[in-house]
Amino acid sequence: MGIHESRPLPGWLEILLRSRVWAPLCLAYFAVVLCWGTFSPSGLYERDGYFHARYAQLLPEHGLSRAFPWTQASTWRENFCDKEFLFHVLLVPFCRDTADPVFGAKVVAVILAAIALVVQFGLLRLHHVPHPLVCTLIFASLSGTVLHRLGMIRSHVLSMLLFQIGLHLLLTNRWKMLAALGFLYAWSYTFPWVLPLTAAVSFLAKGMARGGWSVRSPLAALAGVLAGSILHPYFPGTVENLLTYLHVIGISAAAPAQSGVTLGNELYPISAGEFLSTFPLLILLVAGFGWVILRYSARLANESIAVMAVAWLWFAGCLWMPRMIEYAAPATGLAAGLVLRDLLSGTDIRASLAGPRRKRWLAGIGATAVLLAAAHSSALHTYLATAGEAPARRFTGAAAWMKENLEPGETVMNLWWDDFPELFYDAPEFRYLCGLDPTYMLRWDEAKARGLEAMRARKHGLDGAWLTGAFGSRLLIVRRPQADAYPELKAAPWKLLYQDDAAALYRYEGPAAAAP
Repeated sequence: MGIHESRPLPGWLEILLRSRVWAPLCLAYFAVVLCWGTFSPSGLYERDGYFHARYAQLLPEHGLSRAFPWTQASTWRENFCDKEFLFHVLLVPFCRDTADPVFGAKVVAVILAAIALVVQFGLLRLHHVPHPLVCTLIFASLSGTVLHRLGMIRSHVLSMLLFQIGLHLLLTNRWKMLAALGFLYAWSYTFPWVLPLTAAVSFLAKGMARGGWSVRSPLAALAGVLAGSILHPYFPGTVENLLTYLHVIGISAAAPAQSGVTLGNELYPISAGEFLSTFPLLILLVAGFGWVILRYSARLANESIAVMAVAWLWFAGCLWMPRMIEYAAPATGLAAGLVLRDLLSGTDIRASLAGPRRKRWLAGIGATAVLLAAAHSSALHTYLATAGEAPARRFTGAAAWMKENLEPGETVMNLWWDDFPELFYDAPEFRYLCGLDPTYMLRWDEAKARGLEAMRARKHGLDGAWLTGAFGSRLLIVRRPQADAYPELKAAPWKLLYQDDAAALYRYEGPAAAAP
């Protein structure tokens, strides 16, 4: 056989290249993985899901009320804004008529995650990426954090879907639909400004690469989000919501010791070593985009350059907040596909595999397969380990006791704001102090917020007189392990009312101090 003669492809390679069952099989596989991580554990590894499930169940009777009495020490008490309104509306049919609304919310979470995978595959096909399944696997296997966040009962999964659609509209210059998407975004997610930020970076990248500046798309995205925020059923609460989110960003930029409050872990940067071990494939790809720009920029389409710039934007976001992977992952997966499309334009892959450079092509395919398999194995292990550690709800016993022994509407103080979702889920008949984010309490009354935080962080002892005077309640609920950290709870004037392995409930029976 001459050196330039083509040879038949191995049978296994023919099957890989021609079979149309791989995409549905992969989708089914990821659906099974997400179902296992969502339904197998006894509890949720991301506790905010309890709030969303119960709130969706109560939404038809709560309506568009601007009051949220369940958080007495929060701006929400009298100025509530449902910042994820359409997400909760989406949950209602699955959570409304059931004794366990979190199960219905889990169903929605798995459906949204599966749709995100299908949409990613569809985007790659729409933009003529060869073998789009490969880049869909890049998106799903970029990090265990991607699967981790896809499996949560939270509105960011809906935001990820809207972001993916927004990328397509930006690449196809559908500015009218982009404005409509911006409006929908403002009704669906806490921070809809993700869309105009992405549009602005895409606009700058296109203009700097090829010229021909067109501001219609970024202006349309901005106008849509502004219109959605102003015509929102909770306006002007959407303005306060934006200010609160900016406040969160400011707090996350400082260490907890400097800010005086502690936010959720997802809002703080991680160490360089942890970043390298969490996002190795992401780092490799975004670095590779830089090399491709330097060497092959003339062969790249404007849209490819734009999406690489968006991937860099949200990669930078990951350096600040690891949760930004929910935008970095779809952008990086799409950018990788578009780059492959441009660089392989005019190349017959099957002919190349049968031609003189056969070994080089097979080596490249093999290396890609090994890299993806290693990345997916790591991501899968991380996700399943996290999901498997999810504890059962911790306040079910205490909630049952409270319903039998307390009057509905009583305020029960919670030192930890992240206990609120479970308390709200198990005992919505009662009121608590703060929840979901300490910033809402900080903006309500900074002195009281910092006083409560100082006690939670054990900077000084648990002052029952101060708590009673500040919040008008004598009842305190804590997780059982946390109770052991407060020796003052073991003696008068604190009285133990209820205790099990997971939670403890106390009443302060001493004199109250003047409210600060």
